[in-house]
Amino acid sequence: PWAVAMQNQLNGMQNQLNGMQNQLNGMQSIQRNAATFAPNHAIFPVPNAAGNLPVGFPNNRLALDNLSDAQVLNRLNFYGLPAAPAATRLERLKLHLGIRP
Repeated sequence: PWAVAMQNQLNGMQNQLNGMQNQLNGMQSIQRNAATFAPNHAIFPVPNAAGNLPVGFPNNRLALDNLSDAQVLNRLNFYGLPAAPAATRLERLKLHLGIRP
């Protein structure tokens, strides 16, 4: 019984470490994205709150700027960000990713 309890405790600690690593990876991506300024500069995906990376993430600022409104809305939903107002959706997404509009 004590071995099972210890294993459960170790599993919980491993899950916490994985969560912290995901947060650090996200912060690193945001820092890298903040240093981009040219349209062809690479941008890095940021994980959502569950630690998942978005599928089909644009590879540079130009590709991000060329996302359709539906694609921007999809990514806002992925990150749990508000969809309204529609006029500032791309700006909100960029700010969340660490990219200066």
